[in-house]
Amino acid sequence: MQALKKLQDESGRYAADEEKLFINTFAPVLCAYTEWVLRKASDSGIGTIYFLSRDGYMLLEAAKRLKDTICPDMQLRYLNVSRFSLRSAQYYDSGKNCLDTICSGGMNITFKKLMKRALLTDDECIKIASCIGMSKRMDEALDYKMILKIKEDLKEVSEFFDMVKEHTKQPHENVCGYLLQEGLMDDTKKGIVDSGWIGTVQNSLMYLIRKPRTLHGYYFGLYETPVKTEPDTEPVSEYDAYYIKPRGRSGDNMRNLKRKKDFSICLFESVCSSPEGMTVGYEKNADGKYIPVTDMDQNPNAGHINRFSKIMKEYASGYFSEITSGAYSYDEDEDLDMVNGIMSSLMGDPSSEEASVLGQLMFCDDVLESELKSVAGKITKEDIRKLTFIRRLMGKTGICKDITPMSGWFEGSIALVTDENDIREKKIRKRAIKNEHAMRVLTEIRKAL
Repeated sequence: MQALKKLQDESGRYAADEEKLFINTFAPVLCAYTEWVLRKASDSGIGTIYFLSRDGYMLLEAAKRLKDTICPDMQLRYLNVSRFSLRSAQYYDSGKNCLDTICSGGMNITFKKLMKRALLTDDECIKIASCIGMSKRMDEALDYKMILKIKEDLKEVSEFFDMVKEHTKQPHENVCGYLLQEGLMDDTKKGIVDSGWIGTVQNSLMYLIRKPRTLHGYYFGLYETPVKTEPDTEPVSEYDAYYIKPRGRSGDNMRNLKRKKDFSICLFESVCSSPEGMTVGYEKNADGKYIPVTDMDQNPNAGHINRFSKIMKEYASGYFSEITSGAYSYDEDEDLDMVNGIMSSLMGDPSSEEASVLGQLMFCDDVLESELKSVAGKITKEDIRKLTFIRRLMGKTGICKDITPMSGWFEGSIALVTDENDIREKKIRKRAIKNEHAMRVLTEIRKAL
């Protein structure tokens, strides 16, 4: 698309490296995704779209500047939610099904973190640990097999579910009040926009509003087909994915496999975010209005995001001028080719400079964001040498201890410790990234079987 290429060439007026990088990578990608959302929602007759915090923040800014030529009558709104704020309300009447999200995986998960997801106090955490033999292992990093065992053990501890119900009564009342206030409880069809991945936020919203077929989700990517949560009478939810599509939906699983291979969810969410802290709940103010409560005053990446957002607004305005010039013709496939070229290069094989600029962004993959770390986690050259494909495969299958360092953007971590101008280290880098991608492909194939 010529409009995108023209605007990218204007990046010379930005002084900071991160600003130049953003306008040449994420700005065109997010604008292309936003245009797709507006066109799909308009074609479906949807009158209101909710952009979900925090990943929808910059998308909303782009949409404000694009909608007049695509869908001038559409209402655009921002909804302050998070996985945690919705799940903590959903747990109130979901019984044992709450364990499906309480006992889910992640980086550096401990028993204490699982209990904090359920809103238990420290004393309650200790009490439940004693019930299932975890008293001496509360701070121990858990592998997924152990998390599943804890899940099964908790099913037999009735006191745990009593605690969960007690702690989630008020969050349930508050979140339902907030969703009603924001217009989610009526019978009109609405769109929600988010980064995506497995559709759990949309499932939680549908569980809480209990309105059949009223929410249509639009996502940058979906790794899995969203699964309905309980109860069995829960209304059907609808969704569309832009760049990465669930298995069986796209008609081209190989293309999606290649996109997943090169993609970093953690990096995408670190950049595509908002300046405020994460919403953890809601409270009613003196005027009777429900307002979001955040875990901190601002996002740890707020400085970077404010600069990215400023560029996003300027870029989207220029994008709007191009698409209203008269010579413009929308081509979804052409845009997707552009997005794939940018994402696969930036995320799947970054330069040392790109890794240095974006790798410093802070990220945590847990719903409570309790331990923020650089998205390109620290690894050493020795780590890279040890991590052969066979060694990693043996670690993943439990044949030997998994020594893979934790990193939200593994390619970025590799790029930070290898010199791309040194022939020998360039080969080491290439092999390490190839091994990482091979492991992702293998993981996706195992999921599909």
